[in-house]
Amino acid sequence: MRGLNRYGPSVVVLIAACVVLLAGPMLVDRLRFAQEQASVQLARLELKNSPLLTQLNNSFQSIARAVEPSVVHITIDRERTTGIFGLQSRPSQGSGWVFDDRGHVVTNFHVIDGASRIEVRFADGLPHKAVLVGGDESTDIAVIRVDSRRVVPISRATGMRVRQGDLVFAFGSPFGFEFSMSSGIVSGHGRQAHLTGDGYENYIQTDAAINPGNSGGPLTNVYGELVGMNMAIAVDPKDPVRSGRFTGVGLAIPLDIIEFVVEQVIAGQPIQRGGLGVDLRDLGEGDEALIRELGVPESGVLITAVLPGSPAQAAGLRSGDVILQVSGESVVKTETFRTMIHNLRPGSVVRMAVWRDRGLQTVDVVLGEWSSIAARNTFDDLGASVQAMTVEELRRAGLSVMSGVRISSVQAGSTADRIGLVADAIVLSIDGASVTSPDEMLRALRPLDLGREVVLEYLDAAGTRRTCTLSTQRN
Repeated sequence: MRGLNRYGPSVVVLIAACVVLLAGPMLVDRLRFAQEQASVQLARLELKNSPLLTQLNNSFQSIARAVEPSVVHITIDRERTTGIFGLQSRPSQGSGWVFDDRGHVVTNFHVIDGASRIEVRFADGLPHKAVLVGGDESTDIAVIRVDSRRVVPISRATGMRVRQGDLVFAFGSPFGFEFSMSSGIVSGHGRQAHLTGDGYENYIQTDAAINPGNSGGPLTNVYGELVGMNMAIAVDPKDPVRSGRFTGVGLAIPLDIIEFVVEQVIAGQPIQRGGLGVDLRDLGEGDEALIRELGVPESGVLITAVLPGSPAQAAGLRSGDVILQVSGESVVKTETFRTMIHNLRPGSVVRMAVWRDRGLQTVDVVLGEWSSIAARNTFDDLGASVQAMTVEELRRAGLSVMSGVRISSVQAGSTADRIGLVADAIVLSIDGASVTSPDEMLRALRPLDLGREVVLEYLDAAGTRRTCTLSTQRN
């Protein structure tokens, strides 16, 4: 009994300690779980009661409701000849959107190119026959028309500038999943991808999901207004498994280019493009010495020649000027500049910021018609057309800058054809003088008008340096 009295308290303490040791982790776990449950419930309550999230969610739904009636799913048949079966139809799909209340629908040229039958389906699921109005392959824009139903034109953000970081939404039928919607931001703009033959490219880059079937679908802003048209995705040629699938880099044609083309197509007019009449080249890597000599404070494009009688000459532009801005937009690449000018109508007045004699000047240019200006670079005596070369083309050919012009076409049976000039040959010099622009080549060939000979040095299509003598007999 004495032992129990002596050790009793110790035993009680020991038992209590054991209970705490055994029950403690369970209590701690229960407490932690209760706290976690409370935190989850609080977070759910805050999310449900968040007016900002509710407003954002409702806004996205409103964008879908505002845009969907203007989106169409396009199915076409292309006829192809097959061995013993003759003509067969091969169906393909794409997307489009309603341009106006007369039933004009805009899509990509490549979506309807070669179509023998065009059918569109609106969100109500009913199919309607469509006819081709016209298109412009160089910008990959086409117009079709639906006459069998009343339509809801999409709202367009005409005149609004798309900026990096803007929230955008892509609509279309990716992989045949009709009237889908995806979201993202404007990742960049002024992109070139060399997807069209004439290179009228100034694409919007977005990370909104674009996949096969989205081509021709609208790209809208947060107000449901059209800012561009889905066109293509960037693919990794080293990854054939993902080739043709969304990679986070989608390209869309900007609205200003679309409106410029579509309005002329609907009017039944040939596409008339503004022209300046200059030869240009980029200022970039490898041009540090020239940039220091010119004292150029920012990126721009260098005028290497001005065509006599051109709008550029009439406005006072000179060889050696560096164009920094056009209508307030910075100019970095010749391709971007070309697209800016060629997607304006002849007669448009363009204000340019030009760097000349280490100072900034403003020059207003009234644009001419590009095709008539370009025709001046066709040399009848030679039977060839030439183009100024970009810095990249010169580097690929292993040439220094300011050192050649490229033959773009050769007339069959012409002098150029007889001496072996072909498209993509590069004219280096005439009578020992370097040729750096079509304008210089025109001046160098003037002795032919007097019946004299000239010696032409060029690289053939294989890159072999050759020389030949040209002469013209006059009556």
